[in-house]
Amino acid sequence: MLGAMSSPLKRHTISFAGGVKNLLYRLYPQGVTAPQIIESVGMRQSDDDYCKITNIASKNDYFCRNGGICYSTNDGPKCDCSFTDFRGQRCEQVRFDSHLSFNGRELIGYDVSNNSAGIIRFRSENITLSFKTTHSRALLYIGGDRLVYL
Repeated sequence: MLGAMSSPLKRHTISFAGGVKNLLYRLYPQGVTAPQIIESVGMRQSDDDYCKITNIASKNDYFCRNGGICYSTNDGPKCDCSFTDFRGQRCEQVRFDSHLSFNGRELIGYDVSNNSAGIIRFRSENITLSFKTTHSRALLYIGGDRLVYL
């Protein structure tokens, strides 16, 4: 595959992420034409904005509730609730935090071994930890290979 690329370093560059609308080109002497899509992967079939507000009289007109971010897909509007305290198709359900109690010999782990550099580049994960302790001196958090801790 590297032989087909213009530079061997091309595979280490960031690829295009965005939108192209109304692509036209000129065929001389026939005139202006629009290209036909031969193949597409993960591409929107239209540029319809399903999130557009038609009446801004109230916040209830927004598709996503409670600060969720609306984005258009081929199947209609979807909501990204990841930076809110809500979940559901329209960020309408309260997300309850999980609480754990430890007595000194327990731990909780988060396995990131299934993540590769390619996946991490396109996906973000947010983990929020809150601590309460009754001891003035305690080890609360170890991150990485026991090199970073609180």
